[in-house]
Amino acid sequence: MIEWNFFQLANASVLPWIGPQEIYDGSTTNANVIQIFNTSAPSATVQSSFTMMTIKFRSDANSEGTGFRATWSTGCGGNLGALTGRITSQGYPSRYYDDNSHCEYIIEGQEGSKLLIFFDDRFDLEAGSDCAYDYLNFYEGRDSSGRLLGSFCDSIVPDQIETFGPVFVVFHTDGDTGGNGFGFRYEPGCGGTYTQESGTLGTPRHLDTYRNAQNCTFLIQVEEGKSVQLRFASFELEVHPACNYDYLVVYDGSNTSTPLTGKLCGNTPPDQLTSTANTMLLNFVTDSSRTFEGFQATYQAVFGPSAGCGGSVTADAGSIQSLDVDNNGEYEPYLSCTWNIALSDNNKNMRLEFEGDFDIASPSSGCIYDFLEIRDGFGRFAPLIGSYCGSVSPPAILLSGPQAYVRFLTDSRDSGAGFTLNYSAVNRTCGGTLQATNEVQVLQSPGYPNPYPDSTRCTWVISAADAFDKVLLTTTDIDIEDHTACMFDYVQISSFPLMRKYGFDLLQCSCSFRVLMVISYSIVVRTHLLHTDLSDKGTGYLSTDHNSAGRGFSINYQIADCNQNVTSGYGHLMSPGYPVSYHSNHDCTTRLTSPPGTFLTLYFDNFVLEIRDGPSSTSSEVFFGCGSFLPNPIFASSNQLYLKFFTDGSETFEGYQITYTSSSVSRGCGGPLAGTSGSFTEPKFPRGLPVQSHLRMNILQITATVNIRKFIIRFVTNSANAGDTVLFWFQSRIHKLNFSTLCEFSFLVSI
Repeated sequence: MIEWNFFQLANASVLPWIGPQEIYDGSTTNANVIQIFNTSAPSATVQSSFTMMTIKFRSDANSEGTGFRATWSTGCGGNLGALTGRITSQGYPSRYYDDNSHCEYIIEGQEGSKLLIFFDDRFDLEAGSDCAYDYLNFYEGRDSSGRLLGSFCDSIVPDQIETFGPVFVVFHTDGDTGGNGFGFRYEPGCGGTYTQESGTLGTPRHLDTYRNAQNCTFLIQVEEGKSVQLRFASFELEVHPACNYDYLVVYDGSNTSTPLTGKLCGNTPPDQLTSTANTMLLNFVTDSSRTFEGFQATYQAVFGPSAGCGGSVTADAGSIQSLDVDNNGEYEPYLSCTWNIALSDNNKNMRLEFEGDFDIASPSSGCIYDFLEIRDGFGRFAPLIGSYCGSVSPPAILLSGPQAYVRFLTDSRDSGAGFTLNYSAVNRTCGGTLQATNEVQVLQSPGYPNPYPDSTRCTWVISAADAFDKVLLTTTDIDIEDHTACMFDYVQISSFPLMRKYGFDLLQCSCSFRVLMVISYSIVVRTHLLHTDLSDKGTGYLSTDHNSAGRGFSINYQIADCNQNVTSGYGHLMSPGYPVSYHSNHDCTTRLTSPPGTFLTLYFDNFVLEIRDGPSSTSSEVFFGCGSFLPNPIFASSNQLYLKFFTDGSETFEGYQITYTSSSVSRGCGGPLAGTSGSFTEPKFPRGLPVQSHLRMNILQITATVNIRKFIIRFVTNSANAGDTVLFWFQSRIHKLNFSTLCEFSFLVSI
């Protein structure tokens, strides 16, 4: 035990190179850190868990201070502020503890978090009725007036203790029979109750990975009239298509009756979440197999739906407005209000119109501080209509369906009068739900083949009656306004996955028509045909008359046969029902053909399939496999591949997902990659790069000011030695980005 008598060091804020001073719980600096300090003294008393303590003191030639003076002694008891630690009786386990001892400890724990206490396998105190002689007692709180958690003696090892800190510990011995004593360690547990206006929570930080077989709850409760806003700083749980192993569920309230999310897993941080009222509950569950880093999140008490800031609304008509709590004529700072608005009639389209003054602070740099964002559909991944600020009221907006996502964000800078936004139902002119059959059906833009009208937004959802039947969609004509980044008129074709990460989005916005084939279980076709300048509105590749409007598009759709002929340079292939388990007794073939002069490449997810290098079953076999290990990419020798998927009548699994692309340069060298996440490799994977070769990677800047989201590249390699392979994982919410090594990959994803 150390007690500080005097302490004065040089000012580390002025001289930051001095660095912190540390106290370690053991004989080396590899031991746990008990305390870190700079210019101010640490706790008046610092106690080690063992018979040794290490103090690390730093100084340099540029600063000086009076220094410190401390006295040390052996003893027991103390106030333990470290998140983790260990407490033992004197001499444990090699000798008997001292007679006539009375040691008191306070284990502070982490505010709001659970505290776990684990006992060593050896526990030996004097036995006695009701532990009247020698005992080890644990109490809730900082003294013995708290609830007794346990009173232990004899040689029976106590069970693990799980409680909330602080915990008061008393070790008492009399002058008679003794024993070898006890040892236990303490650490933060999983879960807790959080009542501050803001804070952090998550899996225990002192562990490299979370524990198996956990079922933890985190309850956040802030003041009445506020809501809980939760943001994830990191997130890495075991991956599973249905999150059946390790997962997190967030609930809107203090119980599990109102989930805000489904099961969350994987390594993509969830979106920001806001509760309806002042409570939020998180439930974290793990199985008994693999573990990962876990998650960390911050929460903040904010104005929420109960105060008029965001929420879910279903009605035929109504209005929303910016929040002005103090009635001073200006909206509040630090707002993050999100509305999901739905019409009562799903067969109507929604019309949005601003009423009265529109005043959202607008600095010269644009709508980046305070702004109102409107999207066509539910959720932050729905197509963006626009981000608005300034003092000019936006025009009326006609959406493609009965749903809208509206988000209002403000900071602490300038404020304004805000907005009032009215919504109402109007008759639908295009869009709706379509059912694919075995017969070819046609979907066309309004007025096709005549010029499409201005300000046209439409959404069609195409699916089959059987959820396991795929839909085959083929574009036969596209003639709309041409733009390299699809910023004006476009047709968006999206899969409709069971979980978003298994879907993909493709955009078409060109007067240079090309055939596109998409196969998925449900497909969304969404149009954005808004440009009002006829001279820019898709003249068509057969006409140069600047007054001619574009024809729009024509698309064929039908149920996809199990045996498929796919003609496309890029896309996705999935087993029936993926990521849900496929059916038994499948025998399906896929003939994949990319444009002449290109080389096909396959990148895998889960799989059970046979692949041949060529157009038929007689081609040379390049891979045959099953199980759950991902195979290496397939670099075909031509523009054709033959795939066979066979299942028997026994057990079934998730199946496979394949991302394919093609390149005209060489085998595996670049090509379009469609989707919001995936992987690709350098062309020699897994053989590795030649010695002294260099892999150049350049991210090309997108100059557009809207519709740009984050783009993340992860490099996966064992070491930096020559010959290692390099694997790239990408995640994106941007519209299009060119990413190049010596080969160029074009990412075609949704806005």
